[in-house]
Amino acid sequence: MKMPILLRAGVAALVVAGWVTWSPGSPSFAQQSAERAEVTATRVEGDQLTASVAVLDAASNPVMGLGIEAFTGTIDGVAVAPGRVTSGVDTALPLGIILTVDTSGSMAGAALASAKSAILPLVNAMQGNDQAALLTFAQTVTVPVPLTGETGTLAAAIQAMSATGNTALFAGVARAAELAGAAPQPRKAVVLLSDGEDFGAASGGITREQALEAARSTAVPFFVVGLGQEVDQQFLTSLATSTNGQYFAAADPAQLSQLYARISDRLRQQYTVTIELPAELPGGSHRLSISAGGATATATFETEGPPPPAAVLGPVATPLSEEQVVPVSGLSSGTTVEFAIDGEPIEPLPDGRSVRLDPYVFEPGRTYTLTAAVVGGETLTHAFTVAALPPVLLAPREVPGLEPGDLVRLTIQAQPGQVTATFFVDGEQVGEVVQPPFDFVLPEDDYAAGGHEVRVVVAGAAGSVEAVYPFSGPAAPGTNYAAYILLLAVAAVSLAGVVYGGRRAVGWYRSRPEPVDVSGVGEQLAAWAELRRTGREEEPAAGVEERVTGPWGRLVVDSGPDAGKVFELREDVELAGRAKFCSVRLSGPGVEDAHFVLSRDGRLNASTPACRVEVDGEVVRSADIASGARIRAGGIDLRFEGIS
Repeated sequence: MKMPILLRAGVAALVVAGWVTWSPGSPSFAQQSAERAEVTATRVEGDQLTASVAVLDAASNPVMGLGIEAFTGTIDGVAVAPGRVTSGVDTALPLGIILTVDTSGSMAGAALASAKSAILPLVNAMQGNDQAALLTFAQTVTVPVPLTGETGTLAAAIQAMSATGNTALFAGVARAAELAGAAPQPRKAVVLLSDGEDFGAASGGITREQALEAARSTAVPFFVVGLGQEVDQQFLTSLATSTNGQYFAAADPAQLSQLYARISDRLRQQYTVTIELPAELPGGSHRLSISAGGATATATFETEGPPPPAAVLGPVATPLSEEQVVPVSGLSSGTTVEFAIDGEPIEPLPDGRSVRLDPYVFEPGRTYTLTAAVVGGETLTHAFTVAALPPVLLAPREVPGLEPGDLVRLTIQAQPGQVTATFFVDGEQVGEVVQPPFDFVLPEDDYAAGGHEVRVVVAGAAGSVEAVYPFSGPAAPGTNYAAYILLLAVAAVSLAGVVYGGRRAVGWYRSRPEPVDVSGVGEQLAAWAELRRTGREEEPAAGVEERVTGPWGRLVVDSGPDAGKVFELREDVELAGRAKFCSVRLSGPGVEDAHFVLSRDGRLNASTPACRVEVDGEVVRSADIASGARIRAGGIDLRFEGIS
């Protein structure tokens, strides 16, 4: 069965100086007009660029006889003048040719014999570092000789070709493209010969479109010879034109030698253009444009620049005893980093190239490994240990208006391990809690008039911290002469009625609505901010007044009982929760007394592990938030709006 054979010849393999002689003064050259130009290869050595340029007429024949004055060029759009232009092929730009031959049964006899005679001159003309491979396709695709410079081995394999079976044309094209793409030479071409059409089963499911795409993707020209009248001329022509090659039609085998000679001329008759690179050209990819005789060709080439800066992972204090930001420096713009602790991914900061380490997240006494994998680059590591730290009582620092029966909830920051909160009233232990929530209800005992105190001791393996919350007992009663007069006036009323009425009056007085006491909240939050700053902020200079600023943000309540409320954030640290000492006081039943803390630097912390907080749909214990962030706490939705 007739099967087309694509002989895909590498431009580099066929472009060999000396195959055809020509005279610059020949009238035939003077009459040619340049219609198209191609840069077939480039080479950079030091500050010099060498390019091989093919100049073609309307029939895709080489245009020769052009002098240096016919050439102009640009690099990255900046004009450059060629320093030298010579004809022929620079032997320092070696060729790589994939000789592809249809050996199906229809090629038997004169067709295959003529193909052998036409191909052998290409092999014998190879020079220097030129290499060629022989690929045949029939019922299957085979590579009798991989890419080699041994002309004797190639010639023997060509002479040994035999014809049999059907034509795997599409599979042959795809395999030739694969070999050409892997060839190391700067100039490459595929020269393909076929006399028929693809026999679908032989190509193993490779389609026409897949074969064309495989050829186009290599950026290697296919020079195709179609032999006889039963070739798939449409496919072969598309194959040649879509790869910047050329299609040649042979009516009978006797024309093969002549057509292969034309392919040889097409490939070897080129110009070598030498250009001095502009001073201080940076490293990387550059665009070359060369005009010759009115036709223009473009190509890209690479230069080496200074080595990129080495990525460096910032040091990690060991043992880690306070919160630390660890950056990766020496990265180009847009580069990101993937961080992990002992192989477990951790979220980077918004810049994408630094991470925050909090010693209270880690178990002390262990060695951890911080890994920073630069996306598309190297992986950096640091090993560190964590110091054993005592717990920190974050809130409350004060409880204004504390009364018997009130709930006190502690917000504690502690490393993994057991933490115990012990409560004392006037020196006597009245309670102990060993896990969150660390709650305490002040007993409603009969306290003597005057001052009292609740003392809290929070202890962990590495130490303890204390806090004292004062409260007052009932005021001592004074002499009430009006009461005596009243009792005398109602002596006729039964004592039981008087007692009952008195109790109702006292009950009403105690249960009357009271305004929210916000005294001391500013001092509490200021103390909280001082703890967060950990001494990083300096006191204002003597004689300089503190600058009064407006709110730095707002919390807008979008759902729940407080929907529509807007809380202005003014203090360095704002506490949100249900308790009356909170500056952002929320009414939802799921809100804890102290639910979360939001600081001026955009840092949000859950008060305790039991306080569930979501930021933009993700459950967090601690996070940096930006304007527009959505916060969900205790079933209430809030929106943070930053004020610059």
